[in-house]
Amino acid sequence: MEKIFIKNNDFQTLMISILISFVGDTLFDLFIVWKVTYDSGNIMNAAYMIGGSLAFRGILSLIVGIMIDRFNKKKLMIAINSISGAIIFLFWCFYGFAIQHISLCIFFILLNDICNTVFSSAYTTYAAERFEKTIFIKFQSTVTMLSRTIYIIGSAVAGWMITWVSGKGLFLIDTTSFFVCAFLISRLSDSKGNVKRINNSKVLMISLVKDIKISYHSIFQTPLLRSMVIIMFLLNLAYGFVPNILPVMFSVQSKSSITLGVIKSMMAVGEIIGLMIVNKFGHYVSRLFKLAMLACGVCMLCIPICPFFLTGFLFLIYGMFDSLTQPLFSYVITTIDADNRGKILGGIDTLILMSPTIGIAIGTQFLTSNYVNGFLYLSGIFLIGLLLMLFNKNLNHIRLNCKSITKI
Repeated sequence: MEKIFIKNNDFQTLMISILISFVGDTLFDLFIVWKVTYDSGNIMNAAYMIGGSLAFRGILSLIVGIMIDRFNKKKLMIAINSISGAIIFLFWCFYGFAIQHISLCIFFILLNDICNTVFSSAYTTYAAERFEKTIFIKFQSTVTMLSRTIYIIGSAVAGWMITWVSGKGLFLIDTTSFFVCAFLISRLSDSKGNVKRINNSKVLMISLVKDIKISYHSIFQTPLLRSMVIIMFLLNLAYGFVPNILPVMFSVQSKSSITLGVIKSMMAVGEIIGLMIVNKFGHYVSRLFKLAMLACGVCMLCIPICPFFLTGFLFLIYGMFDSLTQPLFSYVITTIDADNRGKILGGIDTLILMSPTIGIAIGTQFLTSNYVNGFLYLSGIFLIGLLLMLFNKNLNHIRLNCKSITKI
């Protein structure tokens, strides 16, 4: 099987194209958020861009999850990456004007978000259709680990590039990455799955509404899913703010984009360390989650009182313990009906991705008005998450047989 994995050209080509696309997204996101915030001197601009992006992705998730099966995955991936390249090129053309008008920046970001959401769903379903089950599992784990590695390197490199490379140069690199990705995908074989076409618009709408009803009926009528959505909605008030706004805030304070890259990289390193811990002790599902809530809350309390040079280390610790929440989320996913898992997960994403936007707005207001109160607000979110876990009979005592844990 290992030889099949190594010699599988589609596996290698798809993997490389995904990673190239991920490099383009990392560079684009870090550059735009930092540049607009630094030039305007207003941290709220970062909140508007990131919050709007997360909310929009949430709205898209359910629709994309339902509709993705109605198109040829290979052609869809080629088209969507080509469109991403065109969007970044147009952003480049209007950059001088857009940088002065935050609404136009948000518009281009949302257009790119559509492409990102569709591409992510398309390559996942393509791989599930094209590869045997064992190769697909290998594909998923490899994408996760390599994407985190690229994020670590990419964040640090992006911070340096923002300082030393012109905006035009960054846009050119970013645009090229998406067109290269589209070219590589054109070399793939067609997937094995059948495309489900519905030509009648009325029938299509009825099917869409039916799938949405199934999704939300399952979420609200299943105690475990309902409890999980409530906790995830709460925690995303912090999860949207901490990794997206705090690094920008510290980089603007230090007047260096390199600070942004360092903090982002340290969080990613912490996540990888946390995943190693999960790989060994992931069967202690509830205990790891409660430990994560306690440690993340303490990190938020320590950041405002620690010297600036320790900031990166605290974000590493935060990233490490944040990863310890993964077993609980994974466990809940395995309990969902397999026939409806895609649409239910899309429905969950739509609900919980509304939360980061709210958290970003509240957290940014707290930090801009009172620095210490902002971090008390963040630590309070994790404390409430811990209490909800302790008093929830469905989630508080989950422990799996260690033999049933799949290695990451």
